[in-house]
Amino acid sequence: MPPVKRHFKTSDELAEASAEAVHALAKESQAARGRFSIAISGGQSPKGLFAQLASKRWSNAICWDKTDIFWVDERCVPLGSPDSNEGTAREILLSKIAIPSSNIHAMQTSMHAPEQAALEYENTLRNFFGENTPFPQFDLILLGMGADGHTASLFPRDKALDEEVRWVLPIQNPPGSASPCVPRLTLTLPVLNSARNIIFIVVGKEKITLAENIIAGSPETASLPAALLRPNGNVSWHLSLA
Repeated sequence: MPPVKRHFKTSDELAEASAEAVHALAKESQAARGRFSIAISGGQSPKGLFAQLASKRWSNAICWDKTDIFWVDERCVPLGSPDSNEGTAREILLSKIAIPSSNIHAMQTSMHAPEQAALEYENTLRNFFGENTPFPQFDLILLGMGADGHTASLFPRDKALDEEVRWVLPIQNPPGSASPCVPRLTLTLPVLNSARNIIFIVVGKEKITLAENIIAGSPETASLPAALLRPNGNVSWHLSLA
């Protein structure tokens, strides 16, 4: 199915529409399968969406006790660091909604070395989705995109892009352009491409130009991580200049 592209005048409008999409997919998934599994990203891109989901309108509309939250990637920093994806999500969203702690499945990067943390998180996913499934199938994965075309913590020309078996990888030496430039964990391309639904949240003129080229199938962007996402499910690009 070709990707869906939606333009918004402001990041607030984008966040509101994205929250509406999350609610619709949660309702659909819970009706069909009893639960809603979502993997969230960090960085600046999802903050507006997190705030919307924490608002009275959406926090009351979504059945959080039938929702399981996972992470797409995480930086190897303490939970209290402003660079912690889990910390950001807890501050803006998770601390403000009625979700059982057992439904929050964070990457434990501060407790283990990156390789061990990656194995532990893959085990968490296998326990939830089943040992015998080739790859987990999230109902929704939320992604951002960097100006270099990276998504999750999958960076251009990184050998992690070639992974075909593992579900979670440590990224020990991210490029200097990564902010912050610290080791990370990330879901792999096969996991991302197994999602039922993916929503990209992209804000800013430079990133939108890149996104437009990726969506159009430009050969110049074909090898970028974000362009390598060709899931069996649905892909929506939510774009806003500011």
